[in-house]
Amino acid sequence: MARHGIVGERNEAECPGPFNSGMFNAILTRGDVKGVFCGHDHVNTYHSNYYGVLLGYAGSTGFGTYGLSGAERNRLRGARVYTLNENTENVLDSTYMVFAKDYGIDLTANDQSIDPMPLPS
Repeated sequence: MARHGIVGERNEAECPGPFNSGMFNAILTRGDVKGVFCGHDHVNTYHSNYYGVLLGYAGSTGFGTYGLSGAERNRLRGARVYTLNENTENVLDSTYMVFAKDYGIDLTANDQSIDPMPLPS
């Protein structure tokens, strides 16, 4: 991870599609794409410069999705905020995570089982 300067948490592997579409190669070939950002990544909250392209991941903001296990389940619920400046070389001025718990959002509803309720007989 140090090779690409990952900052934040990487708790599971990314989930790319079933085949290599060539999208990242196309991004590198264009030369003018400075970043690609993904939200709803459940338990990854990191950013990194990967071959000159800023890649950013943010945890899930919603309920009903999996999180970390046990007491940590809802710790990463939130979003990543980026301040970008197209006039700087690496584009990124700053980035930080905003967590639901820091704003007093009650996450206990997310602790419920996601199994569907049984149908009445």
